[in-house]
Amino acid sequence: MKYFILSLSAVLLFAASCTKVTTPVTQQDWLRSGKWKITSAKAVNKSVAFSISSTYADTTLYQYNSCNAGNYLVFGANYGGTVYTGSSKCYASEPNNESFYWELVNNGNNLNIYNADVFFGTTSVVGKVTNLSRNNFTLAYSYYITLPDPTNSFRTVNDTIAVTANFSNN
Repeated sequence: MKYFILSLSAVLLFAASCTKVTTPVTQQDWLRSGKWKITSAKAVNKSVAFSISSTYADTTLYQYNSCNAGNYLVFGANYGGTVYTGSSKCYASEPNNESFYWELVNNGNNLNIYNADVFFGTTSVVGKVTNLSRNNFTLAYSYYITLPDPTNSFRTVNDTIAVTANFSNN
């Protein structure tokens, strides 16, 4: 009987130690899972409203020029990432890729991206994230820009651009 209990204890201990532990997938894992491309966006400033479709046509905003239509983001480990520029370049010396840093903060409600100006047209993006899933997310952020004054071609106007961009994981 003593050997039976000892054998049963060994079998139970072995069975308990073989239990598979599953690690939950985090929002950061979703971001790290592929190539993120803007599928649609809307940018608004106080004087003009731009509606931008997936063709990226008809806008003066840097990040949505047609030459940037093939650009995409890859979120990497340790909160580093890479912007990959598409085959169309906006200028001859545009790099094929550019490193950036990112962080998902405030319980996954805010995404901050630094040094991705080739993609966003601004050095830092501090934005609100909605609808984050494996395949999509929406990022709303603002930045400052100098625009030509529509009433006087010799002047410029400083303005805030509010962008809402929808991203898809390709």
